[in-house]
Amino acid sequence: ASQLLPLSIVSMIRNVGVGQKHSVADMLEDKSLPKIYDSEGYKVVTTAVVSHLQVLVMDADVDVRRSASDSLAGLAFYIRRDDVATVILPIPLRLSQQQPGNNAQSTKGKKNRDQQQQQQQTPEEGLTEELRITAANLLAELGGAGENDSIPRSLVREMILPAVLSLCRDPGFRVRRAAAQALPRVLGGTSVEDARNTILPAFEI
Repeated sequence: ASQLLPLSIVSMIRNVGVGQKHSVADMLEDKSLPKIYDSEGYKVVTTAVVSHLQVLVMDADVDVRRSASDSLAGLAFYIRRDDVATVILPIPLRLSQQQPGNNAQSTKGKKNRDQQQQQQQTPEEGLTEELRITAANLLAELGGAGENDSIPRSLVREMILPAVLSLCRDPGFRVRRAAAQALPRVLGGTSVEDARNTILPAFEI
């Protein structure tokens, strides 16, 4: 999974690789370098390669999920900005919704549920929770990309931030922790108004 990002760069960007102006290492180090896209390679990457990464990011092995997530987050910097919302973002959004229920509960209820989960969680439930944690981590990386406008800030505000805030209310403690840790990254792609009007009210008791 970790090798799919450099492979994708060579496949879809014509001015990268042997005999070209920039090497893959150059492009990985400086994401702002100009990109000349190859239409056929771009189509393969944004369909077939992304499809493979979508499967790998749901793998039972945490290292495979992490590598696939890193590749997806990195790919967001190299495809066209306007394509991030349709090519990359749907993957963590789907992962974030893979939970048995999202009913509001009291703090005491959540603590009891956390204890029950630790004692009675099935392997399937454990994997589902891990996928939501992966979603939180990937959303953090994508949200952070909005800070330097690598992806549109409107995307962070309208799609990424609401998903992270939803995960902050997840039944699983580890998911809530991952989502809370994602917020500082996401904040970089939002505004002060978003923090005041959307984020702070979400944590009022």
